[in-house]
Amino acid sequence: MSAVASHPTAVRFFVIGVASLSSVLLYLDRFCITFAERFIKEDLLLSDWQISWFLSSFFWSYAFAQIPSGWLSDRFGARRMMTFYILAWSVFTAFTGLVHGFLLLILVRLGFGLGQAGAYPTCAGLVSKWIPFSQRAAASGFIAFGGRMGGALAPILTVFVMLLFVPTSSPSLLTAEDLLDVQRLGSELAPASDVHEVDFASDSKVIPLHARTHAQLSGSIQTVVARWSRQQVDLQAKTDAGVDGPSAGELRAATQTADAQRLVEEINDQLRSRDFLRPEDFPPGTSSLPRELKRLRERPRSDLSQEEVERLNRLAIEVAFPESIRKIYVQGWRPTMIVFGLVGLVIAALFWWIIRDRPAIHPHVSDEETQLIESGRPQSASNPHGRVVSVPIVPILKSRNVWLMSLSQFGVNIGWVFLLTWMPRYLVEVHDVPAVDRAFLLFLPPAIGWIGMLGGGFLSDALVARFGLRWGRRLPWLVSRFVAAIAYTVCIFEPNLVTVMVAFCIVALCTDIGTSSGWACNQDIGGPHVGSVLGFGNMCGNLGAAISPPLLTTIVEYSSWNWAFGACAASFLVASIASLGVDASRPIQTDDVKQQAQSDS
Repeated sequence: MSAVASHPTAVRFFVIGVASLSSVLLYLDRFCITFAERFIKEDLLLSDWQISWFLSSFFWSYAFAQIPSGWLSDRFGARRMMTFYILAWSVFTAFTGLVHGFLLLILVRLGFGLGQAGAYPTCAGLVSKWIPFSQRAAASGFIAFGGRMGGALAPILTVFVMLLFVPTSSPSLLTAEDLLDVQRLGSELAPASDVHEVDFASDSKVIPLHARTHAQLSGSIQTVVARWSRQQVDLQAKTDAGVDGPSAGELRAATQTADAQRLVEEINDQLRSRDFLRPEDFPPGTSSLPRELKRLRERPRSDLSQEEVERLNRLAIEVAFPESIRKIYVQGWRPTMIVFGLVGLVIAALFWWIIRDRPAIHPHVSDEETQLIESGRPQSASNPHGRVVSVPIVPILKSRNVWLMSLSQFGVNIGWVFLLTWMPRYLVEVHDVPAVDRAFLLFLPPAIGWIGMLGGGFLSDALVARFGLRWGRRLPWLVSRFVAAIAYTVCIFEPNLVTVMVAFCIVALCTDIGTSSGWACNQDIGGPHVGSVLGFGNMCGNLGAAISPPLLTTIVEYSSWNWAFGACAASFLVASIASLGVDASRPIQTDDVKQQAQSDS
């Protein structure tokens, strides 16, 4: 400890600041994958079900590692363990960009979840040791705000970094690997008169580009295309009869044939032409166009370089054949993951440099700051040695508060994870929002949530001062979850884009208003065992997050998006009702807490 100063030092603010920065990285690395998911799907030829389990796998390992990782932080200290956690999840983020198969992708994502599991329990423990009791919710809100900022920035930073790795100067012509499904491409290229019952999968607005591309192919390739089209009709009939379609390996093999190579060469000859794209291909009202395509199309063709011409035409043919030709931006997702992983190494070093487990052992903390932090602290939260030996599993399991908070977190995460996993797909499939515009819309809800995250902590602390610990912690959680349920219900009856985006922003705002109160409530209930208690609640909450992607996938596949909104509304309603029974003034009863209470009496 430093020599006595005339006023308290402010090291606690730097501690909360670096914890918040690590929280930004936590959510940036967690949800950058949400925007990259469509490109990963194309690159690895994954099905919707495989993607849903890929998104879900993180939450399973993240959930079940909560209690062990929280206990490790309680036992060995935040500085050591949080540095390790940041390094671990950053390494797995980088490894994500190196995988080339579904099984390995799942394993890396499970490892990523293990690495991130200890982050919030550890940060909650830091708050309980470094922040005065009267400011606990506000400090918790600031750290959680960092996570929401990372989640909001994830789609924007991801698309920005991906574009950096796919500049216009990079090759835009097709390769055989860019043919995702030759039979489907054949059905889209072949004129309907050539093949009976051909169902063009793409928007009718781009059919002129289909026909013109087909007309400029050689006669021998047109014959091949007609054969592929007939194969697609047969495959569709088998699919309708319940027979599985071709595997990823079979799709890959089909692109390696001599016919596929010749088709690629002939399409590339067209992509080199300045006259390939015409005004009638994308008339006014065609909304689902990449921003780069719109920008290049507005310029006179004579002003475009050959590289720009090829990029314009490549983007156009991707829009014309969205399920058959790989997006050129696919090649940017792998280096983006590696870049985000490397950033984590810097954050881990910064955390180790600034953080100490307790104020008393920090070299730059004055006696006055230590006394300020300890003032007003409940005796049940006292832990002079700063660490615990065992997980209080029996007291946790006996606590009504812990179970009700866990049920509430379970419900919240089912509904909230929709915004971070399936909202991108919803915007594409229902409202046809192009990539860059989609990134902006994905940014809006978590950005609005920032207001609730910052204000919710101050609100909870003020309500505690006004109404006491029981209702001061309960009210923000209770009301915010109920309003979020109403917002999702509105999406069922008014599914236009403006209304649902307003509803999504309300859901994010309400979720984040209650988050700070929830953190502080777990700290109140846990006492010296904050990591273990918050870890148990996070485990239950993230089990809800784990089942959310496959659950919503099943609902959408067999019913509609309205039923998915109904499921999200119901989950928030359950969360609101469960919070009615939570009493933050009743901590878990462990032996050390009982002994402290006896000594006080």
